[in-house]
Amino acid sequence: MPDFIIDAGNSRIKLTRCQNAEIILPVAATSDRTPAGLKALCATLQVDFAKQHFWAIGSSNPPLAQDLQQFLLSHNQQVLWLDSRAKIPLLVDVDYPDQVGIDRLLNAVAAKSLSQNTPRIIVDAGSAVTVDFVDETSIFRGGVIFPGMRLMGQALKANTAKLPLIEPAMLEKWPVPARNTQTAIGSGIAYAIAGGIDRVVEQLASLYPTPPHVLLTGGDISPRLIQLLQITHRFQLRSFPALTLQGIATAATTFSGEYQKTS
Repeated sequence: MPDFIIDAGNSRIKLTRCQNAEIILPVAATSDRTPAGLKALCATLQVDFAKQHFWAIGSSNPPLAQDLQQFLLSHNQQVLWLDSRAKIPLLVDVDYPDQVGIDRLLNAVAAKSLSQNTPRIIVDAGSAVTVDFVDETSIFRGGVIFPGMRLMGQALKANTAKLPLIEPAMLEKWPVPARNTQTAIGSGIAYAIAGGIDRVVEQLASLYPTPPHVLLTGGDISPRLIQLLQITHRFQLRSFPALTLQGIATAATTFSGEYQKTS
């Protein structure tokens, strides 16, 4: 059973403690996606490397996860990297199950325990936005992927002559109509994200007679973004900032338990 959980993403490393397969808040996070960044997080949580701990890693960035794994092994730690679908306790019904991002599957694992016998839609807004569907029997049925806020901003900057790079989350407001270029970009990106989420959730919900629960996670899910969503009026929404971390904890606990039974 893991003592520490790492979510090694494309934007940040997140670290938290774990006990009895449940994550323990707070979550420490850094944008320094290197072993040095992890070392700093460990200092924040006062990790004692003189003791051997069991670490579980989930990642949408395999090279980073491998670097973090090597760092922990060099400190005589026990590490489980959830690097394949075979290590994740989830039924997956899509065309190419092994090509689904591990982070999406881990979110689904966590969602399974949050609302039983009810369809679940998982919205994860980070570097990319994923909107995934888990049916009432807890089978992962797929979803959609589109660029997140930062990627949209970077695309506008890279492919136009004069548009500046904007971080929409840094703006105080997302007005429509906007009165300057910076807020026009920020508002456009924010409304594009919210509108995309709304439309996909509505489409997925239309496929099943039972109203789904909608779970929100990811670094760009904020109270301001939630206010833009039209689906708040139709569906039960719950925000879980540490959903992926909990999925890692659940999957690692299940996998390590099954491994011990067969070894």
